[in-house]
Amino acid sequence: MTDEQRDLLEQAASIAGSSLASYSIATLVRSAAQSVAQARTLSLSAKDWEQFIFALDAPDDEAWLRLRSLKPVWEDDEIHGAEAPRSH
Repeated sequence: MTDEQRDLLEQAASIAGSSLASYSIATLVRSAAQSVAQARTLSLSAKDWEQFIFALDAPDDEAWLRLRSLKPVWEDDEIHGAEAPRSH
């Protein structure tokens, strides 16, 4: 951290009436919460929302039916090996 950055943070903490550590943690937590919320939010226009709902409500086509009939890789013993017996 540069001296200028530290001075700025100390000024901001002082204005907020907090210690530098408390101000820094509160600011980091707030920023992290915003980043997580933004990453988990999907925004669609009205047109895109209608297309999304239409796709969800549409019957499955042949490609989806074939895909859903496949065994998931996490259930494939050949890939992951048989589960070892548990000892008590």
